[in-house]
Amino acid sequence: MLAAYPNPSNGPVYLVYQVPEGVEQAEVLVSDTQGRLEKRERIAPKDGILEILPKELATGVHIASLYLDGIQVGTAKLNLMR
Repeated sequence: MLAAYPNPSNGPVYLVYQVPEGVEQAEVLVSDTQGRLEKRERIAPKDGILEILPKELATGVHIASLYLDGIQVGTAKLNLMR
């Protein structure tokens, strides 16, 4: 339900997500490897692509999680390089 490309990347990373019908609230959370929240983005409850720009996150590994109606349903590892 959540995938990241290109990965690893030294430019933008795109998170592709799928949201089934009937979901009322959807969001993507991005954390560092220590679990600290770095980015939270509410998304429309439909399939789509979220662009993560290099300036938004530090270099290194990050974990993106997709939450639908408050339940974690997918994760993707991001590896950002400079």
